[in-house]
Amino acid sequence: MNYFRGVLIAIMLVGSGVYPGYAQIRPSQKRSIISTKTVSLSYDKQKDTLRIPVVADQYPGLKIALSDKNIFDGDDLQAVVKNYQSCGCGITGLKL
Repeated sequence: MNYFRGVLIAIMLVGSGVYPGYAQIRPSQKRSIISTKTVSLSYDKQKDTLRIPVVADQYPGLKIALSDKNIFDGDDLQAVVKNYQSCGCGITGLKL
């Protein structure tokens, strides 16, 4: 019985030393799937910002689904910015 107790304690000590150390050594490998890009919009004295989702390259299907063309109904980001600069209207928010 004492033998199993010692083995169990040794396994717990070795196991607890491996995983926390590994997590602290490699924090840069945990990247987010979706980050945001902020785009400034301005018209006369009116200012606004859009926060657009940017998907990591590891997820090509999600990247296509959240691309500028799909979010902005077929337009690209530059067309949305130009439209806002000309009339102060257009897409000013996103509901995903």
